[in-house]
Amino acid sequence: MGVQNFIPVLWSKKILKELDKQHMLVKNCTTEYSGEITGLGSKVKVNSINTPTIGDYVPNSTSITPEELKDESRMLEITQAKYFAFYLDAVDEKQSTGGLLEEGLRKAVIGLKDAAEQFIAGKYTEAGNTVTEAELTSGNTFSTLMTAKTLLMANNGGENDIVLEVSPYVWQKMILADIVYTDTGNTIRSGMFSPVLGMKVFVSNNLTVAITSVDVVQTQCLMRTKDAIGYAEQIMKTEKYMPESSFSEAIKGLHVYGAKVLKPKELVHLDLKTKAESTI
Repeated sequence: MGVQNFIPVLWSKKILKELDKQHMLVKNCTTEYSGEITGLGSKVKVNSINTPTIGDYVPNSTSITPEELKDESRMLEITQAKYFAFYLDAVDEKQSTGGLLEEGLRKAVIGLKDAAEQFIAGKYTEAGNTVTEAELTSGNTFSTLMTAKTLLMANNGGENDIVLEVSPYVWQKMILADIVYTDTGNTIRSGMFSPVLGMKVFVSNNLTVAITSVDVVQTQCLMRTKDAIGYAEQIMKTEKYMPESSFSEAIKGLHVYGAKVLKPKELVHLDLKTKAESTI
């Protein structure tokens, strides 16, 4: 009985580990708060204080009056709850080569990942600044992206901490503009470093897009620091059970998470609409 109770805990840890491998947009968030989640609706306090005032000091003249540090903490609320549930008929299990339940879990992780990534992608609406280009080509891609980077750096976004998240359609323009130089699958997933831009570039299919044609696609891209968005998640429960209505084994799980834009000025929304190239 003790082993049966322990197995779901192992599943939960394995699913979170696999999610960590799969995540792309989530990995670019501050994720230190996950251990504090107790369930849907729970809130995690992200501590912060105001910046002390800097004043001029004149020897033998200045009277120093300390100011009170004020709490500027924000609450990260767990607002999302997603579940999966699937079963495998006992007859099918006997006739198969095995591993089907494990494959079901693997695909469930992909589905959970996509839902969480799309949730993060939607945070573009809370960005402190927006850069718009209605006719993005290889000719103006560099200047458009550098405008966004300038806004971030002007708001104290450290150059080494900035990441850019784009769709494959914008990534194509960057390749044509010689801003990024590789397209290997592993590099896209872990981020391509662009020496020209001085930042890592991630290509995601979970950003918000509106497709008019193969050449005209509008993408809501993100450029941000790691501190811009806070994210927390937990696999609250995984359970293996036998449905009463059939001879089968089933698995279900519950994933809860939430995110909050903590530093809007360190998040730039790029509203980019690609245009067909006149020459390549």
